[in-house]
Amino acid sequence: MKLENVTLEMSLKPFWNPERENCRKICMEMFRQWEPLCRHSDKVSVMLWIGDGSEILDYRGKPEDKYDWARYIGCINREPDEERLKLDPECRQLHTKGRLYRDDAPDFDYRFLKDLIKIIKETGKEYLKKEILLGATFDPGPEFAKSSFKYQRHPEVCTGTFGGPKKDVVSCSAVLKKDNFSYAGFPSGIPEGTPFGLFLGRQSKCFLSDLDFDFIWFSNGFGFGISPWNHTGLLFDGKKYFPEKAPAAVKEMLEFWNLFKNECPYPVYVRGTNMSTGIDIASDGVPLKELYEGGFMAIPPVNSPWAAINEDFGLELAGWMSHIAELPEKSFCFRFYTHDPWWVNSPWLDRYEREPGDIYLPMAVSRIEKNGQVQAASSVNFLTIDDSWGNMPEQVPSEVIPHLMEAFRHAADEPGPLVWIYPFEEYHKWINQRIDEVMFGDLLIRDAINRGLPLNTVCSVKNFIENKKRDDAFLSNRILISPVPEDGSEWEKALFRHLEAGGNVFIYGPLRHAGKKLKEALGIKLDKGLDGKMLMELNEGIKDLIENLAPHWDFEHNPVLSAGGIEETGGENVLASSGNNKEKRTYAAEVSFGKGRLVWLRGSATMFCAYNPPEKIAEHQTLPSEAEQFYPERLFPVLLERFGWRFVFHRGGERQREPVMTLNRSKNAFYFSGLNRNTFVEIEFAASFGGPLITGQEQRVKNSSSFYRFSRTWHHEFRIFARQKNESIVSCRENNVRLHGIKRSLRLNGLDEAELIIFPDAEKNPSVLLNPKSPYVNGKFAEVKLVEENGWKFFKTTKKVSGRVLIYW
Repeated sequence: MKLENVTLEMSLKPFWNPERENCRKICMEMFRQWEPLCRHSDKVSVMLWIGDGSEILDYRGKPEDKYDWARYIGCINREPDEERLKLDPECRQLHTKGRLYRDDAPDFDYRFLKDLIKIIKETGKEYLKKEILLGATFDPGPEFAKSSFKYQRHPEVCTGTFGGPKKDVVSCSAVLKKDNFSYAGFPSGIPEGTPFGLFLGRQSKCFLSDLDFDFIWFSNGFGFGISPWNHTGLLFDGKKYFPEKAPAAVKEMLEFWNLFKNECPYPVYVRGTNMSTGIDIASDGVPLKELYEGGFMAIPPVNSPWAAINEDFGLELAGWMSHIAELPEKSFCFRFYTHDPWWVNSPWLDRYEREPGDIYLPMAVSRIEKNGQVQAASSVNFLTIDDSWGNMPEQVPSEVIPHLMEAFRHAADEPGPLVWIYPFEEYHKWINQRIDEVMFGDLLIRDAINRGLPLNTVCSVKNFIENKKRDDAFLSNRILISPVPEDGSEWEKALFRHLEAGGNVFIYGPLRHAGKKLKEALGIKLDKGLDGKMLMELNEGIKDLIENLAPHWDFEHNPVLSAGGIEETGGENVLASSGNNKEKRTYAAEVSFGKGRLVWLRGSATMFCAYNPPEKIAEHQTLPSEAEQFYPERLFPVLLERFGWRFVFHRGGERQREPVMTLNRSKNAFYFSGLNRNTFVEIEFAASFGGPLITGQEQRVKNSSSFYRFSRTWHHEFRIFARQKNESIVSCRENNVRLHGIKRSLRLNGLDEAELIIFPDAEKNPSVLLNPKSPYVNGKFAEVKLVEENGWKFFKTTKKVSGRVLIYW
């Protein structure tokens, strides 16, 4: 295991006693705690959450100047309104009013900060024997430290929002009014009409160089539109799209980045928004493609930490995959939310309940490069290594590091069974004519992942086309999940070549802009769009796989979020249809094409994903419960059964939500990770080659499916599958090898007339010993042979086996 960079993020709260020797002890303790991980990294960085970035905005170049720093708990720049004070007159709730984290919190000046940076670099080199890089941070919001710049001298910069009605978030495209305050980069004050990007860039260069920083981090979506936490923004108000505003929005964002980088040549790392590429484009016109190509940022945005807060893991995974489908540089970084130094929560200890789901799920994510190689995250950030009180509990790194190292060891080295063909460049082009499809596509995948779709590999359309030209067998045994391709495009041609050669393709979205070939293949024609309250009808094969928790199959199709009404009719083999009392439309269909199989799903974006009760779509508007209506995104994982992969969730009630799951491939094994929202849900899982037998577990096997009930989170390996009609409890346990020249040994028990499928991690043929007895070199061995089925290569027993089996290689 080798990492590129480990970044330890920290506030100044641990340094409440600013004596130099005390600061040195704190730094040594920090590096001691995280050394077991840092030893595996080429670089180690420390990123300081000093204040809210106003220490940069106000910087005059004078070491003796003091600055306000993040010594608070709660939001310090907002005063409670009368309604809030009626509910909380003593201001005990964190969101009512911020308070000092300790009464004796000291004042800091820039001289202390520069010396602290020196101490961090010295102690890091001494303890880790590595050069330490230091990063500063800029946050656009009102949370962390008092800012006279943002809210008194220059409130004109605050035109953005984090979702509330108050505009108190700095916009990167703001223009400053004149002032006479002296700044390091503007000793005579700010001239009237100075772009904020120019001002921030010049101030940052002065600040970073004077204090010996090595990079800067833009926090909370800064540089990516005006509403980085929302699916609404300048181009979308929740009811209507305004694509005509996109050119100006793109121009302003690119101007900010150009102005900033012209002034400040230091590397820029970014948090990015809480959303996905498509949502960012459709809501705020974010030109991510141009930002990547311009070389403005060192890496793409990291995974959002908000899944810990709102449980929207679908958005975390879909958003991150959409951001890494293409890269500005050669690598990308995973970020984990260990502590929060501002809001009195330590996610590892409270929100996550010390469960590693938000490690294993995003760490299963990978992307496919233009040369066909699979790339996983190679760096990690920790937000933060200190808590809201300035403590650094050793329990956290000692428990987190082993899980993280396991996740890196099991990082993908080949694509997962499902591959998202993501239109990174195409979505940027669709903003004028198809902006609603750009929004809808990512919302649907987000909803589907939240409903159990195990999607964790992404390949941009551009890289998919390049790889298909280079190797026509590229991804031949994977299920390709793609939006409707452009008519006559290389994208469309590559998908059809994949189908003709025997591949599987799952297309989603409206067929309004689909080519003639695709519509004719599916047997679909278009009619007037239907929306609003509709009734879902499923064919019997599909209906048997999904448990409706409402008394009827009514659902709501929102045409604004779902790219218009449902227009499709007909279909060679209709899997689902929808309609009202008067008319009916096709919702899902399939067809055999060439040697392959094509499934199409229209889809509806519901955003039933974050909370239960679910998140608001608009103010004072919430969604009905699952006891009241059907939610059609649940069809997405169910329809994988048409390709031989079965994911069925036996829930029993609306509170028993589907788990979030990933399925990645590493060293020829399958690694199955997940997070249960309710541990009473039973998962039924079958691959096209049988029921997976999880190493170290027991599972009920029936009709070549395996049935599991997991704890809150899980991360399991499986290398063996059983094709077995009879029902039995089958165990698969690790065994010590006991034989010279053997690398791995697994013992199975409970088999009942099963055909075994084996994926060893070595080139050697596995041995399958029936009813094993010492010395395990004689007795009856089952014959195995290397076969290829549907593009998958594995070893298979030629006859069915029962009882106890020892498998080794």
